[in-house]
Amino acid sequence: MVDIPESRPSRHSGGRSSPAPRWIPLALSAWLLLVGGGTVGLWTWSGTAEAEAVTVEAWPEGSALEHAKDRPTIVMFAHPKCPCTLASYEELSRALTVVERIPLVHLVLVEPEGAAADFQDSTLASRARRDGFCLVQRDRGGALAKQFGARVSGHVLLFSAAGEALFSGGITAARGHEGSNLGVQRLCAGLRGVAPEATRFPVLGCGLFDEEPGR
Repeated sequence: MVDIPESRPSRHSGGRSSPAPRWIPLALSAWLLLVGGGTVGLWTWSGTAEAEAVTVEAWPEGSALEHAKDRPTIVMFAHPKCPCTLASYEELSRALTVVERIPLVHLVLVEPEGAAADFQDSTLASRARRDGFCLVQRDRGGALAKQFGARVSGHVLLFSAAGEALFSGGITAARGHEGSNLGVQRLCAGLRGVAPEATRFPVLGCGLFDEEPGR
């Protein structure tokens, strides 16, 4: 009698497959940790203020900026290269639609001493000049920003006709993110003549005096 060898399942048959290499679960775990850590880091960065918001209680005496005596005045400080501030600008633009009379609005672009002539050339500056609802000011060396206590790009201040500071801080919920938030709601309330419940809010943006914001 001829012995017939037992058949064994081939690697393509329905038999039990070989176990996966041990490095695959380790690699998957490392990838999940990397993705999770990056996501947490992004949310932490987007929701963290660059510096504590500082403000003046009234319009600074002798400021080179014009203060309207017949309507509110808004000042927004911005770093021309900050990618976060476009969202703040959009929120400000929408906020102005809730008032019957547009306040006097200054957009102050801060630049370091010795900056190149084209330092202010940016999407934000071009957009503001095209829209035309604000006066675009150049702040070489940040003298105006320091006078008003602004340290972070996107810092908005609202003053009454009498010079009282009604609002100071940021108007986005996270860096570079548009959408309704408590800061812009309080700004709108001040523009409508309603006394804000709180006047100061954290500013979520890049430092005004950073040479390369957004890195």
